[in-house]
Amino acid sequence: MKNHCLLICLKKLPVLDNIKLRVRSSEDNIVPEMAFNNDIPLDITKDFTPFGKEPRMFDNFSIAQKEVLSKKGGKITLDVKVEERGIIGPPTAIEVDGKTRVFASGTYGKLMEVKIDPSKNEDPVWTDHGFPPDTAIAEEATPSAVRYGSTISVFVRAKNGHLVERMHNGSQWQWIDRGIPEDDVKLKFDPAAVYMSGISSLNVFVIGTDGHLYKLDLNKPAPWVDLSTLFEDINIDETPFAVESHKGTGIKVFVKGITKSGLSKLYEWNWDSNNKKWKNIDYGSPSDKVNVESKPFAVNYFFVSSPDYDYYAKVFIKGSDDNLWEFDTREKKWVSLKSPVKDRTGVNEHIKVTSSPHGYVKLNEELHDDVYYTLKKIFVKCTDESLWELENSEWKSHQTPENSKLRFSPFVIYNQTAKYLHVFSASNKNSIIERRIGFEIEGSVVSATESTIQLSNKASEINGAYKGMKIKITSGQGVNQIRTIIKYYGLEKTATVSKNWDTTPDTSFYYIVISSMIWNEYNDPFETTLTPTLSWEYWNSKGWAVLKGIDDNTLNLLKDGQITFDLPDNMDKTEITGQESYWIRARIVGGDYGKETYALETDIIPYRESISKISTQKLASTKHTIRSPIVKSLTISYSFEKKLFPERCITYNNLEYLDQSDVCRIENKRFSPFIRMQEKKRSLYLGFDRSFKGGPVRIYFAAEELPFTDKKKPKVDWFYSTKDNWDELSCLDDTEGLIKADILELIGPEDISGKSYFGSHCRWIKGSLIKGEYEQSPLLDGIYPNTTWAVQTETIKDEIIGSGSGEANQTFSLLKFPVLEKEQIRVCEILTQEEKQSLITTSGKDVIHEEKDEQGKVTETWVLWSCVSYFFDSTDKDRHYILDRATGEIIFGDGKRGMIPQAGENNIKAFSYQWGGGKQGNVRIEEIKTLKSAVAGIDSVINPADADGGANSATLDQMLEIGPAMISHRNRAVTASDFEWLAKQGSRKLAKVRCLPNTNNRKTARNERVRETGWVTVVIVPDSKEDKPKPSLELRRKVQKYLEDHCANSLSSKQHVYVTGPFYVDIDVSVDVFVTSIDTAYKVESEVKKKLMAFFHPLTGGTEKEGWDFGRDVSASDIYALLEGIDGVDHVERLKFSYNGTTATTDIDVVEVKKEFLVANGTHTINLELVKGG
Repeated sequence: MKNHCLLICLKKLPVLDNIKLRVRSSEDNIVPEMAFNNDIPLDITKDFTPFGKEPRMFDNFSIAQKEVLSKKGGKITLDVKVEERGIIGPPTAIEVDGKTRVFASGTYGKLMEVKIDPSKNEDPVWTDHGFPPDTAIAEEATPSAVRYGSTISVFVRAKNGHLVERMHNGSQWQWIDRGIPEDDVKLKFDPAAVYMSGISSLNVFVIGTDGHLYKLDLNKPAPWVDLSTLFEDINIDETPFAVESHKGTGIKVFVKGITKSGLSKLYEWNWDSNNKKWKNIDYGSPSDKVNVESKPFAVNYFFVSSPDYDYYAKVFIKGSDDNLWEFDTREKKWVSLKSPVKDRTGVNEHIKVTSSPHGYVKLNEELHDDVYYTLKKIFVKCTDESLWELENSEWKSHQTPENSKLRFSPFVIYNQTAKYLHVFSASNKNSIIERRIGFEIEGSVVSATESTIQLSNKASEINGAYKGMKIKITSGQGVNQIRTIIKYYGLEKTATVSKNWDTTPDTSFYYIVISSMIWNEYNDPFETTLTPTLSWEYWNSKGWAVLKGIDDNTLNLLKDGQITFDLPDNMDKTEITGQESYWIRARIVGGDYGKETYALETDIIPYRESISKISTQKLASTKHTIRSPIVKSLTISYSFEKKLFPERCITYNNLEYLDQSDVCRIENKRFSPFIRMQEKKRSLYLGFDRSFKGGPVRIYFAAEELPFTDKKKPKVDWFYSTKDNWDELSCLDDTEGLIKADILELIGPEDISGKSYFGSHCRWIKGSLIKGEYEQSPLLDGIYPNTTWAVQTETIKDEIIGSGSGEANQTFSLLKFPVLEKEQIRVCEILTQEEKQSLITTSGKDVIHEEKDEQGKVTETWVLWSCVSYFFDSTDKDRHYILDRATGEIIFGDGKRGMIPQAGENNIKAFSYQWGGGKQGNVRIEEIKTLKSAVAGIDSVINPADADGGANSATLDQMLEIGPAMISHRNRAVTASDFEWLAKQGSRKLAKVRCLPNTNNRKTARNERVRETGWVTVVIVPDSKEDKPKPSLELRRKVQKYLEDHCANSLSSKQHVYVTGPFYVDIDVSVDVFVTSIDTAYKVESEVKKKLMAFFHPLTGGTEKEGWDFGRDVSASDIYALLEGIDGVDHVERLKFSYNGTTATTDIDVVEVKKEFLVANGTHTINLELVKGG
């Protein structure tokens, strides 16, 4: 009832024509049940070739999946992942006749070569070297290439673990399988080949799966040698790097080795033709905390000042700290070259090195004391997947080509002819990318004209080598002139500039050609020229039909991607090789995946294996140009959607169901899914399944008492349902609009009619809020019809009190007490007819009760007497008595103040009285379950709420206080004390009372009462075991009425007497309690909480256990005394109070409480600690 129904707030409710449901189902990544290449079954749980190893026109690939391909109209997605194609391994390069020849692993492990001529603006030349015999190149394998004489040898690691060589002997290429180092020992990393030109010796170094370093000497009959006998405890864990000496008669091999303790160090193996023995050196690691973490890169240098004219090396590695490190084998010193720093909008970001280094280092030709670089360029890949260069001591970023990222470590080669530095790597687009860097060439001017300049002899001999670069005059009269070179003639070494010189340079001038840097990208043309055309088809019960609207972003299974299409409605089952299912197939209908080629081939035995050359010719077919797709995984997903009318459509409004199933399927037959109630006011509906018979009907509402103001007090009117409308219900609402627990009493109307509301056909009554408003929504614990009030009393009838003697001040006693009000005490008197009539006239006809005999003759006349508190106002004609209800004693008058009963035997009788009451009548909910005696029509009884209002008679000690107070106030409320005593006199239920003079019925937001002259506020506290006793509305009204009856008219007439409940101060206690033993800790904690809860109870707490007075302060010393008196407590520390949201400091001894407030329990926190020695 708090808020109106939301729908009432809407201006217009929706109206529906019909309802259609979109039924969706989907599932992802389902593996096909079967697959065939033509009629050959395929195992699709492994890598497979859907069209076989040699696809031909009209070959087909079929897949079946009953669950997915039966969803006619569904959207099907084939998720395909294929073997990588293109350049899939790191490249290596050599220079041959001024041309750069790059080798890398290609599609499916083929060896690919690209030949680049820097002197010409021509497309590179690609060569597909195919596969090694009976194997392929290992994944991401890096070739090692050398040239000696007219021979080129490219060594690479194969998938079978062998070392294979692709050799060109000057006339043709040939594959040679060089085997494995030892039985069961295969290649673990890539090879490093080096040719010692001084002694014409070709050696290849590899790391075996046993972690040993092996040397293959192609000049010896037993070529494989295990070099790890020099370091038996070292496990080599990276590709070696080999470099020949400056004379070409020696070799240095650098590796990363791991010790048994797990340290990664730099090791060197070296050999020289002079001593012809292998030596080994342990160079350690960069520091105790930094290990070697990459393949080394090294450059030899010759040191003239050494005794034996030794040669040494500069070695570069990536450290485990992700920095670049340099090691000098002569000085045996590690130097950190750090890592790049990128400036991002003013914030330096450190970029970590992620690859092995490679580069170009130019040293002085003769070194005597220290090594000085002429030039040092070291390249690495970093965490931003870009190329970075360390030039001498400065880091430079080279980024990457657009939309490309580096996949592997870079490889660097210097082209002597073109004076270019080539940096190669493979990209994430499976291509070779090249960063071409022209050196800053400087020298003196040979000659010049207005628009030309002739460079020094160091300049490139290649036409166009410097085209597009800048040339700057660095000294002389025309210093700092900069021009762009638009032509360059290599033979004359003459450049033409874009603009005439301001001052023509002469031979005293110096210049510098500023280098240019460009990116080139090389894609495998054998991949880009593949143009297969696939037709995706399905079976439609008549034949194979093309799937229309297919979206294939795999480029006909050439790359990873998805193939999507809608499954036709006429899809049907068919059989393939006897297997019935729902099938789709892809058929080659155009283009190809490569073709078999034929060439005239000459077999020549290499000179290393035979002195005389033997050659034969034959027509050989080449199939490595066929590049059938290899599928690594294929899954099917589907999503299915269908529009349907609902089978059932049920509306549910106001708890009532309505079947709209037929209506919702018919177009233009509109219906309302939501129906608002006609009720506009907040209302409570009560439905009864039967008509009311007789009456009255009493309904008890167990309502929580609500606050209200007189101006906005809620008013609820009650109505009942008739045939066509609602009529006003005649009732007595003691709940006063559900603001308190009480009874609604009504007489069942005869014309009440049944109606359907909220899904039930009942006789309805409703209560509607027609005036005022609720400060809080009504809250009901229950609604109980057939309820009546019960009191803790016993009724006594016709009890003979005694006999009149005619004497003054006669005293009698009732047998049962305490006596409740409304007793009937009568005296048997002899009256004349005139006396009878006079009594009836003044007191009503009930004052006379006559007993008659069988003939109807009056035999006795019993007259009703009245109870008064005192005889002060009584006359000799008044039939008055005084009743002490606590003792049952009755006193009659003396004939002057109050009549004397006539003399007679047993002529004073209590026709009826009730006795009982007291606290024992305050029973808990549902304690009353049976009747003392049977009552017709009642099966069982129960009390739905706690009984309340019972109070015991005052004790003698209490009367010693009440008596003097009564003498003082004399039943008139004048002083504050009078109001307090009279409030207690108005109800024995009260335990505490506080009168606040000149205080009205309002309060502030901080619970402070407002002062106003001419008002009296009385704060009452009922006798209750609740933590915070609060008076009920009935109790407040009873006390207020009693006070208004006994106070000045100036207060009562203006209703300026306000009775309310107390404000409470919640006291939270936090305390550290030190216990004497850990065994008693739990018991002590329980007892401390129990003591605190009892101590702060408003009515039974405090030091004297008599409760807390209004405004009484709380003393910390009382808490200490209370807790330290508990068994098992050694002492108490750090006592803190908090109240009203404010925490007191530990040095506050007293919590001050305002005069109209009472202390109550808050939340207590007990921290137990064990005393030392406990």
